[in-house]
Amino acid sequence: MQKKERFGLVGEIIHIDSLRIKKEAALRQDALDAFTWDEMERVKANLIEPIVKYWPASRKWLLLELCYRLAYEAFVCGMKEAKWRRSPRTFKEALDVFAPRHQAHCQQLMEQLTKEFHVFEWLDEWSAESVFMLLAELSKNWFMKGYAQKR
Repeated sequence: MQKKERFGLVGEIIHIDSLRIKKEAALRQDALDAFTWDEMERVKANLIEPIVKYWPASRKWLLLELCYRLAYEAFVCGMKEAKWRRSPRTFKEALDVFAPRHQAHCQQLMEQLTKEFHVFEWLDEWSAESVFMLLAELSKNWFMKGYAQKR
């Protein structure tokens, strides 16, 4: 009988990629379960709706989808960072953590999603500036919420 180790049997091949994929899927599921949809509805009503009030329905839906996706991805990013740090997490601490490295990561996430959603093709310059300010605030706030999330 083989001795059982922490990660499997002695001499057993561990497939790191599949293990990483499983952990990523579990983290994303935890984030989906913990995501505060009610709060995102308030964000929609108070921040997004005033911007898109006079937009055609198709553009409204695109921006809503972009905002929800960015908020969720930033939330996941915050949870990953909290797990990596393995320290007591508070919302105040998340402000310090967000600073340079993660601000750049959220900026990259914003750029990736705005390209994916072809924002420059359907927004004029003035509206695009408003949307970028909204996205920057959403990514920061939801990163911090994910970071402070208890797992």
